[in-house]
Amino acid sequence: MNPPPIATIQISIPREDIVKELGEYCSSPVLIDIPTVESNDSREIQSSWLSMQEQKQLNRYTFAKRRREWLAGRICAKIAIRDYVKNRKRILLDPIDLSIVNTDGGHPVAVFAGSATPLKMPEISISHSGEFALALAAESSCGVDIQKANQSIFRVKERFCQEPEEELLLPCTKDFDPLLRLTLLWAAKEAAQKAQSGDNMPGFLDLVLTAIEPAGLRGMVFFFNRCQRHSHLISQTRVLVTDLKQYGIGICIPGKGEHHA
Repeated sequence: MNPPPIATIQISIPREDIVKELGEYCSSPVLIDIPTVESNDSREIQSSWLSMQEQKQLNRYTFAKRRREWLAGRICAKIAIRDYVKNRKRILLDPIDLSIVNTDGGHPVAVFAGSATPLKMPEISISHSGEFALALAAESSCGVDIQKANQSIFRVKERFCQEPEEELLLPCTKDFDPLLRLTLLWAAKEAAQKAQSGDNMPGFLDLVLTAIEPAGLRGMVFFFNRCQRHSHLISQTRVLVTDLKQYGIGICIPGKGEHHA
């Protein structure tokens, strides 16, 4: 019930701002430094945070980088789930009673495997990049993304950024260098795409940035329009965006935050 504590990093968008801006209940965003997880006793971490099913899955990975990213992502998600359930249902879950599995489409879902009465699990989203792993648990479908700023993003710019979007970004992100500015847009679109996964998942160029508003101390809300397939309806999706060092972070919970025109 009391696994070894994992230090988390506070980002500039707390739960209260997410709920206020996106209109859906969620956990606090959970961000951890992957090397911090590695510095702990590996066996104790695995036996305290992973179910038996997950421990078997972890042992299938032979590459060290994949192992640590997978482990950090699972721990992030379980911290988020515990936070969500504790605040929503006043129940403290044992991490080993949870299994995070992937659907056929690759989307992570939480399964309760404890001996107590089964609990309805929240929706979750997991992301990792560079030295960080990020996760969120929410009442409805959600998407998070963390992306390290990398020069390679300039080579694929035309695949996700249109000229009017870049012009819209510039005055609102004048304190950011061009690399981080594009990384923020990528993270926002990736988060929106994850939150709308499945048959209805939009492509990056289907999501068109139309407006930007400030949120909190260092956050922003990116407003995206997209045309629904087989329909003339245009939906608007909001994504909360912030930065951490040279990383872009996007958080999306469509639900009540998505409107149709």
